[in-house]
Amino acid sequence: MNLICTVQFDEAEVEAGGLLTGRVCLLEDTSALREARKMRLSAICRVEGPGKPEVRVLNTAELPGPFKPQVDLPFRIPIPEKGPITYQGIILQIRWHLDVQLVVPEGFSPRKETSFDVVPASAARSRRGPPRAHPKAPPA
Repeated sequence: MNLICTVQFDEAEVEAGGLLTGRVCLLEDTSALREARKMRLSAICRVEGPGKPEVRVLNTAELPGPFKPQVDLPFRIPIPEKGPITYQGIILQIRWHLDVQLVVPEGFSPRKETSFDVVPASAARSRRGPPRAHPKAPPA
């Protein structure tokens, strides 16, 4: 069973080293919602290309329960400064997802995944030099 919720990001893109912010709204009053002790939000990076896909959970935030339907729950998750930026190539793809999971003790923990983009930090914000490309990314 999937988690029935909406995820709204404050910005469509987040800079590397920035904060992913937004709101989660649980839409239905279910037994999982009533029994959940917390909500886990994970920033996941997936690298797909030749060979085995790589999946990394790069940061996690937890919101304590209890939860009610139709209530906006704000969240903030830091995105690593050296994390790879979103990339859609022919051979290699780097995609970011926010995984929202209700943690239900001794029960099924429903979840939902929503995509977002990570872009290079702007020069005004990052004086440490140009952003580093992912090691598997093709040369620019």
